Amino acid sequence: ARNSFNSFQKIVAQFLDIELSFMGWLPSSQVISNSILSRKPFVLNSKVNTQLNARLAEIVNNIHHTRTSKTNSIRFFDK
Repeated sequence: ARNSFNSFQKIVAQFLDIELSFMGWLPSSQVISNSILSRKPFVLNSKVNTQLNARLAEIVNNIHHTRTSKTNSIRFFDK
């Protein structure tokens, strides 16, 4: 996941004036695949997957603690 992010970040930096931050990753999972196919969030699945929920909580926490961009470029999570 980190290698994919780094590659994507290099491409984005070439074309856009933004700095990306790695927020986390979710493992490949049949639960996620089924969630996409059924168009229902996996967190609503009755079979609780603690690893997925922990990873998602980490991503949410990282987004919550992201500093506001100091540039006038594209912004995704303004507070």
